[in-house]
Amino acid sequence: MSCRILIVANPASGRGRARAALWEITRGLARAGLSWEVVVSRSREDLRPACRSAGPGYNALVAVGGDGTVNEILQEARSDGLPLAIWPAGTANLVARELGFTRDADRLAAALARGDWAPMDLGECRWPRTDLPPRRFAACVGAGFDARVVRAVAGRRRGKIRWTAYLGPFLGEAWRSGGRLMARLDDGPEWEGSQVVVSNLVRYGGFFRIAPEARFDDGRLDLCLFEGDRPIDILRYAWGALRARHALWPDVRLAAGRRIALRTASGEIPVQLDGEPLGVLPVEIDVVPAAVRVVRGRTEFSRES
Repeated sequence: MSCRILIVANPASGRGRARAALWEITRGLARAGLSWEVVVSRSREDLRPACRSAGPGYNALVAVGGDGTVNEILQEARSDGLPLAIWPAGTANLVARELGFTRDADRLAAALARGDWAPMDLGECRWPRTDLPPRRFAACVGAGFDARVVRAVAGRRRGKIRWTAYLGPFLGEAWRSGGRLMARLDDGPEWEGSQVVVSNLVRYGGFFRIAPEARFDDGRLDLCLFEGDRPIDILRYAWGALRARHALWPDVRLAAGRRIALRTASGEIPVQLDGEPLGVLPVEIDVVPAAVRVVRGRTEFSRES
């Protein structure tokens, strides 16, 4: 039985790595005896129409790009749709790393040839009383300090982004006063804090193990609420999350559930979704269990990757 692969690439991802990767990927598929079609978008905004325009008869879809590329494609994903594989060509590549995908064309081709897939949950955000449409995410949603940093980076961005672009905004925002927010998990009580991350994955930002117990297939989202808002608190939280020690601290709350409501207690609180600034609080977040099928990048998905 022949295996036909749809490759969707965002050429702007990762300082042009996506375009350069296409030759390597297709050579790997050829060595494995697989056939393919390549769709190259003009921009990230064209990714969803590109997916919709693809004809029938494919066995899997390979997204070539970073987390933003994957996020756009997942807006079109269905639980009975094409299993998704990823060639990581962005900056953080959080989703690809969690699923075990690397820049190894032969390993990718072998995974596609096996045809083995698993369900993956997504989160979905809604902004009540606004005209923002619902938006799905694979990695995380943040509100407060981290969203201010993401917003600052996006405002300064000129072309391709590098890790060093975050350092200045991180230090600058750590010394600025933000508002306070309230978080409610399922039907429980409200908790107050200065920042919150709602995660579907263990990692955040490539380096931080923000939700050590998170699983992308357990039908829940993991909430990490930080109470402190002093500069020393922000730096301490960053250090703790790097070492996955923040869960032990009394001013950090970790919990998991199916529905999370976030609202402002004071000030305007920005929101980021999978590393992109998007709206302000309030926001309502629900898990969408088994929303998409993902190709197994290795025999078993490791939670320690």
